[in-house]
Amino acid sequence: MDIREEFERNLRTLTEEIKQKANNAEDYEDKPVKKKTIMKKIEGVILDVVESVQKGKPLRLDVKNFRDWDNCTYADRLILKPDKEVTTCKVVFDSERSQRKYTIIVHLLSKIYQMLNQGLTSTRRELYYKDVELLQSQDIVDEAIKIICCLLNTPPWQLGVFGTSKGLVAGHLVLQTNTKDTIDCLSPGGVLIPQDVLSLKPVSKAKFILIVEKDATFQTLLDEKILDRYKLILITGKGFPDLNTRLLVRLLTNTLKIPVFMIADADPHGMEIMCVYRYGSLTMSEHAQMLAVPEIHWLGVHPSDIEILHLTKIPFTRADEDKLNSLASRVYTLANTKLVKEIGILKKLNSKAEIESVSSLAKNNLTNFYIEFKIAANQLI
Repeated sequence: MDIREEFERNLRTLTEEIKQKANNAEDYEDKPVKKKTIMKKIEGVILDVVESVQKGKPLRLDVKNFRDWDNCTYADRLILKPDKEVTTCKVVFDSERSQRKYTIIVHLLSKIYQMLNQGLTSTRRELYYKDVELLQSQDIVDEAIKIICCLLNTPPWQLGVFGTSKGLVAGHLVLQTNTKDTIDCLSPGGVLIPQDVLSLKPVSKAKFILIVEKDATFQTLLDEKILDRYKLILITGKGFPDLNTRLLVRLLTNTLKIPVFMIADADPHGMEIMCVYRYGSLTMSEHAQMLAVPEIHWLGVHPSDIEILHLTKIPFTRADEDKLNSLASRVYTLANTKLVKEIGILKKLNSKAEIESVSSLAKNNLTNFYIEFKIAANQLI
């Protein structure tokens, strides 16, 4: 088999499949909600609070439980069940802890209302630093924003609240902003993914997109001159991806209609990160249509590669075992026999392997052989 020829042939085949599916696919473009509609929702929540105070009723907020896997079903991505079928949790103004949580939610609702009214936006980090004494920590702000999104049935980017980007993108891609500026992603070391991703217009002649789990792998591939060998777009979320990284992958997939591949560690956490990109996350399942990319092909590192390539094994920790058991029971795993098989291999080995162990097999192994061979041999999940 001429690996390069098979690689090019399979890329063309996958590209044609994507274009064909795109012609018949449901439109997953973001459908913005009018600011006035969101503001009315906020007014409704605040009016309920005022009415409860006036009538001496207990103060409480009922929200969907975004940590309950039973609230999700699965098609090609996670889907939140209808309101009548989901479990809820309550934020009640009773104990000292819940009083603070309740107060923070109402406080942030008022801030978001003001921003929407004035046409402003903010990062979650900026919201925290404006009221450090009340908000106490960034994690508390992040949790409150998730609850607010559930209360209003609105994604954070439509509230004008953005995460601070941590993901990187490099390669044959130019991003045009709504101010007509351009970002050339061929800059050395890649560029930080912008915050307002949905305002970007991507321009590219890349043949495929490659997502890598870790920043270390991202930098290794750049050092190996992968952008000279392949016309591609390279992306990393530096571990668990933030919303901006996931939105960019979705935007590029929708716009460019080219194959998307992913490399992650052959361990439960790497597999979960791949699944978040591909199927969506539990906490944001309500907005999976904008965040999940079912078109992603898991290129490796597969648990089945560990024995075949004689990769360095690292013994499982208890956290690895717990994560693997959780993965094994999820709806998207049970629907994919190949995923089930790979999880079974990890359980049998009771050990894991990192991307670096593939890199160490030979000089420039990821760029010059592994990626090309996996695509050429169609060893994709």
